[in-house]
Amino acid sequence: MLITDKVIQGNVIAAIQKHLRENAVSSPFDGLGCESGNCCPKEPRKATLRINSIRATGLRGDWWGHTEAFAKVNYGAHTKETNQVHSNNSVWNGLDFGNVYTIAGSSLRVDVYDEDWWRDQHLGSCSINLAVGSCTKTCSFGRSTATVSYTLTCAAHLTGDLCEEYTPRSA
Repeated sequence: MLITDKVIQGNVIAAIQKHLRENAVSSPFDGLGCESGNCCPKEPRKATLRINSIRATGLRGDWWGHTEAFAKVNYGAHTKETNQVHSNNSVWNGLDFGNVYTIAGSSLRVDVYDEDWWRDQHLGSCSINLAVGSCTKTCSFGRSTATVSYTLTCAAHLTGDLCEEYTPRSA
């Protein structure tokens, strides 16, 4: 310690210890939140991602009848799959990706398939660049379209297009 006066040194140590006791986080920091509100994330680019809905229209997977459609959604190392819907115009709700890292140049990829007993037929895919907030974006593949509604939320105290900026809580 750079303070040579023992009395002042003791007072500084006591003040630091008091500050730490009063502002310590009681539970382990999960990287996305902080109960006391007096901490910052350990790493930038942390967020949560939820796909609220996917709507695919104009699907033609079978020559007769309706398509047994499902979608695979990829973001970074995360992959989620919807349930199968018997329709040429399918709607899927609620894919929770949980905690993710935002990646510059990375996009959300949606692949739509027709489920058949011998093999799944890939009907098309599209990629969507994510933005922070609640957004709805539409992309096309062949004669079909996919509309994706999602919410990307930065971790506590993070802001910016990719949750890369730290913004302290205002007092």
